[in-house]
Amino acid sequence: MVIVERLLKNEVNELTTAVVSSESPRPTCRYTLHKESANGPLVKLAQVGDLIYHVWDCPSDVYGMMIHDCSIIDGKGNNHTVIDSKG
Repeated sequence: MVIVERLLKNEVNELTTAVVSSESPRPTCRYTLHKESANGPLVKLAQVGDLIYHVWDCPSDVYGMMIHDCSIIDGKGNNHTVIDSKG
């Protein structure tokens, strides 16, 4: 009943507004090269033909990342797709 009495007596405060802004911090990414597996030892030196794992680590609860359209050009000018447009 108190609320109804206050409404009848015009004792309701004005509505206020406030701008609320929230930006999540961007993740700090780390790029490393590994041999044997994505969790294998870090590569210090490699030779042509060695299998190397490229690892991008960007821990975040908000952001995600997709690597796509990566290619290499060999010494003869030929383009080789490593990662296609679908990642």
